[in-house]
Amino acid sequence: MAVDDLEIEYHLTSRGWVEGTHKFFGNVDGEKIESPQDTVETWVKNIYQRSGWSGEEISWKCIWVDSKMDEKKRNELRNEFPKPS
Repeated sequence: MAVDDLEIEYHLTSRGWVEGTHKFFGNVDGEKIESPQDTVETWVKNIYQRSGWSGEEISWKCIWVDSKMDEKKRNELRNEFPKPS
């Protein structure tokens, strides 16, 4: 059984990254945070640890894109604002 399974939503906007909802083992941890109006992409950072003796496994997954914004502009924003650590 895992000791940690944390998901954090991040929303890419024209102002940079905005932190969103946190989930712990699939359940909302704290308040559900709505995405900002100017969100162009939403990503989930997953931090998973199999046991107390193993290291953390960190992965990122894009779960939503604004279809009205072209890919080139989204790429420019991602280059201007690197993913949060």
